[in-house]
Amino acid sequence: MSETFPSLVPLAMSAGSSTAKIVKNDFGDGYTQRVADGINTIKSTWALDWVVSNANKNTIVAFLEARGGYDSFLLPTAIYTPLGETSTTLWTCDKWNTEYTEYTDDVTNVWKVTLTITKEYDL
Repeated sequence: MSETFPSLVPLAMSAGSSTAKIVKNDFGDGYTQRVADGINTIKSTWALDWVVSNANKNTIVAFLEARGGYDSFLLPTAIYTPLGETSTTLWTCDKWNTEYTEYTDDVTNVWKVTLTITKEYDL
């Protein structure tokens, strides 16, 4: 069973994109033939951003590091609902960024965490 991403609501789903995986063959006279490459041909990604405390940044990063970029995970309701996905949709994240933005005190420094999640079709 896949783990569920921490229940921290992102600031915004800043950008989503989809790419179709196809096989394309160009013939003479401008004729082109295209066909879907596999059964799950649409690859969807979403960029997610948080502005969080140091502790919440560490929670997000530890979760992602434990998955190693290859192990899929589920999203909590507050994240998957705005994406139009279901609770059983699996995701991976192989790249994330953290940026120190503000010093408030020794405990609650402010960080920006940005990551891109990719929809997976695991078994």
